[in-house]
Amino acid sequence: IGASNEASLKTRLDFMVGYIEEQEIPWCHVFGNHDREGGMRNTAQQAVYESYEYCVSKAGTASVSGVGNYVLGVYNKDDSLGSVIYLMDSGTSNSTYSYDYIQDSQIAWYKESSELLQEYNDGKVVPAIMAFHIPLIENNTAHNNRDNKEIVYEYSGNKNENICASATDTELLEVIFKRGDVKAIVTGHDHVNDYMYNYLGVKLASS
Repeated sequence: IGASNEASLKTRLDFMVGYIEEQEIPWCHVFGNHDREGGMRNTAQQAVYESYEYCVSKAGTASVSGVGNYVLGVYNKDDSLGSVIYLMDSGTSNSTYSYDYIQDSQIAWYKESSELLQEYNDGKVVPAIMAFHIPLIENNTAHNNRDNKEIVYEYSGNKNENICASATDTELLEVIFKRGDVKAIVTGHDHVNDYMYNYLGVKLASS
């Protein structure tokens, strides 16, 4: 959004989520690379988001990189935990003028959270999806190998522009493969891409 002050941000959020608030529907967000460009820090923006009655976003732990690393539970009708959504701040750009990436502290936070949830869930892995803004480098790998059934189990949709992922490879997917809980990672960032690649059992989706 790139807001410069609280009033500007609130005007834009009222436009985006006013109807959702009226319908009393819980909603959440993750920050993207443009949000800081107006000069307002994400920490200050987060407080404005959380002031909305039906916003369920959380600032997260200060020791983890970024603002807005949190977990949301999705509950069954009997109030048992059915699944979770991991949400993370994928940053802006880094010193190499490439797009940013999920940091080591965030990966460690996800792993610890996943393990604690499994312990809470009587030792059973809790199925999950994950959402953040900037795609992984593996999104490009999946696209480039989309016809290799040993790597990409299925795919749908269209890549209509370059996948603007970071040039930095991380261990996030490796940790996800070991944990076996995250079934899909949804990212934004690219403006007109609309695809899903099932990459080694994890669906990488751009909307």
